[in-house]
Amino acid sequence: MPKKIKIKAKKTPNQDAAFQYYQSGNLQQAEAVCRQILDNKPDNSDAWHLLGMIALRGGRNDIAIQHISKAIQMNPNNHSFYHDLGLSLMI
Repeated sequence: MPKKIKIKAKKTPNQDAAFQYYQSGNLQQAEAVCRQILDNKPDNSDAWHLLGMIALRGGRNDIAIQHISKAIQMNPNNHSFYHDLGLSLMI
């Protein structure tokens, strides 16, 4: 049986920092870093996705849906984006 290979997108240090802020509950700082990333690279699907998750965690489901949908448009092969969009629609 062939071995499955996981391909992981290379993340910038800023993306790692944004995710760490998000995980620690510092949503304001996580959002600020995501917006800095998007200022330089507006097609960064991971940053749009994380902005959506920040909005969801803050109870702003309508904004979460917009941001996660934008991430899906940019990277339709990322299945976790669809999962999180589903969560946004359910809550």
